[in-house]
Amino acid sequence: RLRISYPGNRAVTIPQGFSVLEASRTAGIPHPSVCGGRGRCSTCRVRILEGHDGQPPPGAQERATLARIAAGPNVRLACQFRPLRDVSVAPVLSAGRTRLVEAGGSGRAARGQEREIAVLFCDLRGFTSLTERRLPFDTVFLLNRYFEVVGRAVEEVGGHVDKFVGDGALALFGLSTGPEQASRQAVDAALRIRAGVADLNEAYSSELDRPLRIAMSLHAGPAIVGQMGYGQATSLTAIGDTLNAASRLEELAKELDAELVISDDLARRTTLNLTGHERQTLTIRGRTMPIDVWIIHDAPAVAGADWPR
Repeated sequence: RLRISYPGNRAVTIPQGFSVLEASRTAGIPHPSVCGGRGRCSTCRVRILEGHDGQPPPGAQERATLARIAAGPNVRLACQFRPLRDVSVAPVLSAGRTRLVEAGGSGRAARGQEREIAVLFCDLRGFTSLTERRLPFDTVFLLNRYFEVVGRAVEEVGGHVDKFVGDGALALFGLSTGPEQASRQAVDAALRIRAGVADLNEAYSSELDRPLRIAMSLHAGPAIVGQMGYGQATSLTAIGDTLNAASRLEELAKELDAELVISDDLARRTTLNLTGHERQTLTIRGRTMPIDVWIIHDAPAVAGADWPR
């Protein structure tokens, strides 16, 4: 048996072979671990204060994670570090009162769930200038009609509206389905949103100086899905590189005056036939690997593509 000491004169005695994270949980010491103790994140990392010598070296998974965050030599992942002798450690991150709960877990575990999902970002173009010439309550009315179009389109195909921010929206697909079906749902939702906005333009043509225009992006890949936030502001959402890339693609749609930008990652999951549309390989800010995308200037042009509905 060996002794693990923590700041604040706390200590726990454990059998050799236990990890530091297991020791923390045994003693009821708050210790964050978002990935569930698999070495896939660095939230559980600790700084070794004393007893560094004679400890087992990090394994391949731990080394890769520590290298990604450029950790110092005295930093270890608590979920992977299984001391061979007494050691004194200090968790680097405070657990605080915030929890990331496993999707669908209703508070069962303080961690998220990694899933392959499809993501849709949607934004109204030029809406800020439009609001300058409208009464605030008129703007609220029009925004709510637009949000209704987006929300119905997403829910009708089985997606989840993550959030509305300003005149933008984020929707997730694949929370309870496979990545192929999720990607098809995302394409279907985008086409429904475009059709719904066209209906709004027709219904309120006398109220609009110019038609409402949208910019959308679709991308697919891995993400961490879970309940995130604090108190009443907690909601089911997703984070990760897939979300960041999808957000950048929406910005690209605006820059290119396109209604829709689809990543090739998502297109290949849907068997979309995008022959005739522009294809680009892009380097996205904040992402090391380039991404192949399809530029769709008129979203209904993909409606006749060969893909299962």
